[in-house]
Amino acid sequence: MNASLAEYHVPVHLDVPEIDVLWTGVPDPHAPAGARGAGEIGITGVGAAIAPITLDKLL
Repeated sequence: MNASLAEYHVPVHLDVPEIDVLWTGVPDPHAPAGARGAGEIGITGVGAAIAPITLDKLL
């Protein structure tokens, strides 16, 4: 817990561990067209990466 947002650590690219992708080549029988998910975890840092840049441009 942080006492305020001023003490909040905004994650950056180096805070995210390397993500390994495994291609199985096996379709998912429970999904439309046999599609499997990819990239759900990788997108979580995007907002934190864009926010400081956007703030700098606005000020």
